[in-house]
Amino acid sequence: MNALSKAFLVALLFLGVGWFLYKNGYTEGVSRSLFDWLYPTSQQRRTAAPKPEPSREDTGARSWRSGRGQSRWARSVQSKQGRIYALLIGIDQYKQAWNTLRYAEKDIAGLYNVLTQEGRVPTQHVKRLLGREATQENVLEALDELRKRAKKDDTVLLMFAGHGEERNQQSYLILHDTHPERLRSTGLHPSQLSMGWKTKRLVVMLDACHSGISLQGTRGHSKGANEEHFAGVGRVVLSSSRQYQKSYEEETLGHGLFSYALMEALRGKADVDHDGVVTIYEAYKYAYRRLRELTQLYRKPSQEPFINMQMSGEIPLSYPEKREGDPPLGAADTNKGTLLLSSELDQIHVFVDGTYKTYLLSSAPKRITLHPGFHLVEFKKRGYTTKQEKIRLEVGKPLFFNVSLEPEAGSRKVFSLGSTTFAMRWIPQGRFLMGTPPQEEGRQTNEPLPRQVTISRGFWMMETEVTERQYKALFGLAKAEQSLCGLDCPIQEHSWHKAALFANRASEMSGLERCFTCKNGTCRGIPNYLSCLGWRLPTEAEWEYAARAGSAKKYTTGDEITCEQARYGTFSGDCDGTHMTLPVGSYSANDFYLYDMHGNVWEWVEDCYHSDYYGAPKKGTVWKGSEDCRRVLRGGSWFVNADNLRSAYRLYNAPSVRIYSLGFRVARN
Repeated sequence: MNALSKAFLVALLFLGVGWFLYKNGYTEGVSRSLFDWLYPTSQQRRTAAPKPEPSREDTGARSWRSGRGQSRWARSVQSKQGRIYALLIGIDQYKQAWNTLRYAEKDIAGLYNVLTQEGRVPTQHVKRLLGREATQENVLEALDELRKRAKKDDTVLLMFAGHGEERNQQSYLILHDTHPERLRSTGLHPSQLSMGWKTKRLVVMLDACHSGISLQGTRGHSKGANEEHFAGVGRVVLSSSRQYQKSYEEETLGHGLFSYALMEALRGKADVDHDGVVTIYEAYKYAYRRLRELTQLYRKPSQEPFINMQMSGEIPLSYPEKREGDPPLGAADTNKGTLLLSSELDQIHVFVDGTYKTYLLSSAPKRITLHPGFHLVEFKKRGYTTKQEKIRLEVGKPLFFNVSLEPEAGSRKVFSLGSTTFAMRWIPQGRFLMGTPPQEEGRQTNEPLPRQVTISRGFWMMETEVTERQYKALFGLAKAEQSLCGLDCPIQEHSWHKAALFANRASEMSGLERCFTCKNGTCRGIPNYLSCLGWRLPTEAEWEYAARAGSAKKYTTGDEITCEQARYGTFSGDCDGTHMTLPVGSYSANDFYLYDMHGNVWEWVEDCYHSDYYGAPKKGTVWKGSEDCRRVLRGGSWFVNADNLRSAYRLYNAPSVRIYSLGFRVARN
């Protein structure tokens, strides 16, 4: 036997003995890593992160490590993605002037129990700071200690329940000993949470306010605590509500709504794919859906959790026990990529590369496995605009995609407020030419030449002007209610300030943020006006875009308009009839199904008046001016002649003026 044959037999014997030792669990340490390399399982191949070396602190967590009742995928995630560490902070009572909360500390205590008992995170990996313990010194010390313990492949979970405040455009978390006059030096800035970590997986969850507003039973407004501080692979911020929404507590539950939903998620209810692992993405989707149910059940205004994440893969948060009746996961296909789909809508049909695959349910995110590479994914739903996305999948890197579809142009939606309803039409995003061509008859000097304007986001707009009946339902009797026209006629003699107050009232009744700040009957749009989730007035560009509905003519009816197509000219004698309005919807709608965009009453818009378009925004946003600026009116009225009804015609008046023929219609995002 030559030397080569002997070497081959020795190698074969070495591999055989190694395989026997590996399968029977006799290998440890460096040798174990060697045999892992020689004989990788399919689950080991799908995860690039190396297995952490055993340490003394793990000896008390053998049952947690053993993974009894878990799928093979769950055990692989635990062993390959490192440990989970958590710092949980909850504060009800404060040393200084902030209002007392009821359930912040209970939220943290509940989350601790869920993680350690049901999520099987070792107790020595989780630290709580409650009430008086949560001083700045103790919190910073705990963060420093955690930075030393957490390795590159570990997951760090930071949870804060309590107050927060924004000052000088900086957000701060309020600790037990934070002083309101020394917020910068005694509060906790988000950068202090995000800096100095070795770990690639940092998850920050906030059930707190960030505007300094705290009402009884609420935690104020959540702004995500400056999400930009957490940009990067594996950095995630999950806030309890969107900007300007409130985060609510509920006495019946004894918890904040967000924390309650989060605890349910980590117990396993968010594990929709039954793999024994609850990831941050699964927890977010469950909390989003569950908060809808809880706010409706306890009659709270809308509260929607907000996530900012940039991840290269799933981040595990807990490993709940496999629930009775759960189907087995089955063997994973390590040669394919994974597309995870979710949506706030339901029954969206999904086509991949022209082939029908599945449909989405809002309560059940879908997992689709595809060959790696580029794919064209198409989403279709009746009544909504079809959407196409080109995606690129990689093995071992799931791609998360939240499907958002716009309604079709002119789609109708009815909103109920009190004893009345508001029928609205969807105005899609798009571009149009705003202004008047030089040859248009009746052109005025304050109507500049056409310029392209982009409406960058769709919005809902009332299909009619606000009526006497609708005003009565929100504010009581309207002044013109006793007129011969009746309750279904547009409201008149209302100033711009009155229109803003009406929009705020509608927002309050809907549980939405107010788009105007008002004091002593004088109003002004909030700074981020077009991002406001409440009811508002359309901008001048939005109004003209909606009025034209794709037409470049003088009117949506063409270059001519008649007395059978709009209510106008009764005072000038152009049209017969009494000097008054007619019930809304008396004439045909335009191509966006909006009524009375020409005539009946003038309509206030949000913009300040400027004599030309020099310097006007090109994206349909608000054109601002001085605080008491004159406001633009559009659309003409029953009082004027046809030239004043043109889509581009511009009128203006002081915002406090109340005369006949001045009305409005409202919009919302």
